[in-house]
Amino acid sequence: MRKLIKLLIGITVVGVIIIWWSGSKKKNSETTQSQTIKTISDSTAQQVEQSTSSIAHNVLLVPHDKPLSTLRTNVGKPTAEELAEMQYSNPIEFYGKVVNENEQGVSGATIEFELSDAKGTDKHLSTVSDNLGLFSISGIKGKWLNVHVSKNGYYNSKTDQSGFDYYIYDAKVFRPDSTSPVLFHLKQKGQIEPLIAHHVLLRIPQNGGSIGFDPSRCKLNTIGPLLFSLTMDDSDGRQNVRLRLAVEGGGIQMTENEFAFTAPTSNYMQSVEIVLNKDYLRESTARTVQCFFFLGNSRQYGRLQVEVPIFNKGDTSPLSINYWLNLSGSLNLEDDPNRFMQSVSPYYLQPNTPPVDSMH
Repeated sequence: MRKLIKLLIGITVVGVIIIWWSGSKKKNSETTQSQTIKTISDSTAQQVEQSTSSIAHNVLLVPHDKPLSTLRTNVGKPTAEELAEMQYSNPIEFYGKVVNENEQGVSGATIEFELSDAKGTDKHLSTVSDNLGLFSISGIKGKWLNVHVSKNGYYNSKTDQSGFDYYIYDAKVFRPDSTSPVLFHLKQKGQIEPLIAHHVLLRIPQNGGSIGFDPSRCKLNTIGPLLFSLTMDDSDGRQNVRLRLAVEGGGIQMTENEFAFTAPTSNYMQSVEIVLNKDYLRESTARTVQCFFFLGNSRQYGRLQVEVPIFNKGDTSPLSINYWLNLSGSLNLEDDPNRFMQSVSPYYLQPNTPPVDSMH
């Protein structure tokens, strides 16, 4: 009986041990499987993240209004076609106003716009100014815009800005403002006068010696009445220019009026001096100045444009002069804008040569 009891106890213990061992093995297997699944999951997530990152770094973002076909999958500089497309896809708006010499709005002026696309195709658009002289354009794209204003019976200004850059990465990009339109100046044409009008090229010494010129005869004359003298200082490798204009027995005064068609009656001086310092010389090779003048007691009025030379080697410099003279004594110096400005050869400038009118 005792042997039977011991046998049953042994069988029970062995059974408990077998059950415990089986449960422990199953738990270890689940743990190992869980770790394997986690490892695979982490690796997959890392691959997905790397793939996503790779995709993100290989896509070129484009503006929202660009078609998907413009997406690039290559890293690097844009192609010439893409760069041109970027440069010529800037929205263009422009606001302008046409005014006369009294800053009053001019209606009915013709405004011509010029621009081009990325392929170099020119486009021409036009409009007219309203009763206040205002005009505008929008809804177009490009890199730049040229604006030309004109009206029958008016002179248009040569000094107004006409080109405007819209490329956003350009340092001088134009910013349109509807509250501050760009001004374009016109001058109404007046009465045409029969003026003496010539272009002459004088050689003037650089040592300060003077050269005389008689505009009524278009001849060189030591006593003038127009006298020019030039001094150049080439210290530090750059030339300082000093030009003196004088009228013997008359008067002269400078003007910055583009439409200098009416001579003033006062504020004349016997001479004026133009000095170009080194700061100006760094930016230009010549400068054009304009003056009114009158001759003698009878006051024959005229105006002249002188191109002041800056860089010139040798003992003399060329002095390019356009002048208009009204022998009638009238203040009106408006010449026919369609008349060709006659250039006088050096031979006919000499005192003893035939009159300029005999030139062929």
